[in-house]
Amino acid sequence: MKHGPGWVIFEERNLSGDRRLLSVLSPRKNQQFVVQFMQQLYVDRFATIANRLAFKKSSSNYPLEPMQDRFYPIIHVGHNPFFVGIRALDLRLTDNVLEFTYKIATDTSDPFHPVYEPRSQSIVVDG
Repeated sequence: MKHGPGWVIFEERNLSGDRRLLSVLSPRKNQQFVVQFMQQLYVDRFATIANRLAFKKSSSNYPLEPMQDRFYPIIHVGHNPFFVGIRALDLRLTDNVLEFTYKIATDTSDPFHPVYEPRSQSIVVDG
């Protein structure tokens, strides 16, 4: 079943390559909201209580800078594991598999006219 566009946020681990869906957000959410959501989620899961309190007091004091694509909204937060946020153009749920398509810039030599290529991924969803 097709569900249109949306933000897909998942956790990925470098060594094992395991991925787990964390959230799907409205496409109406702007990139800064998604960054803040991902940072808070990451801190809640992996930070010590002292770091959680430091982040609550001032998120700029906690070293959790996102990496963002300048040409298309793809966000990375954290280290290993890390969270990935992608603004998907189309979401499709088939049984327990979420498939999503998005685009990435493959040629940015002319920043006013970057060349994009479509990509797709799928994630098995728990219940």
